[in-house]
Amino acid sequence: MTEEMKQDILRRIDDQIMGEFRDRLNRQDDHIAKNGEMLTDIRDTLIKHGEILRMQGEMLKAQGEVLGATKSTLDTHITEENQIKPALDQLITLWKGSRLLIPILVAAAGAIGTAFMWAREHFSLK
Repeated sequence: MTEEMKQDILRRIDDQIMGEFRDRLNRQDDHIAKNGEMLTDIRDTLIKHGEILRMQGEMLKAQGEVLGATKSTLDTHITEENQIKPALDQLITLWKGSRLLIPILVAAAGAIGTAFMWAREHFSLK
């Protein structure tokens, strides 16, 4: 998550909270003269807004730590992949070559076995 995205999220949350806050203030403006408790409500709203912002900051910090750990893991993986790739390429080449080599070896073993059997039947070894 980029810094710009974090700021955008915070900005949207602030806009929503401040919109609700403005609506509440507009409603309370009509009643402030009659009731002094409205000021307490405003103070409570501001305190809650501060708590929400603090929690959001903690969440963004935790997300940043997770993203940092993920980046570190990904960097390690890429580094290891670059070290292992040549060996894997050699194994793949060997495997592809072995698909051709195995039938040749089987045919050669069959020919040697046949020659041995023929020699055993035609020559007596004493």
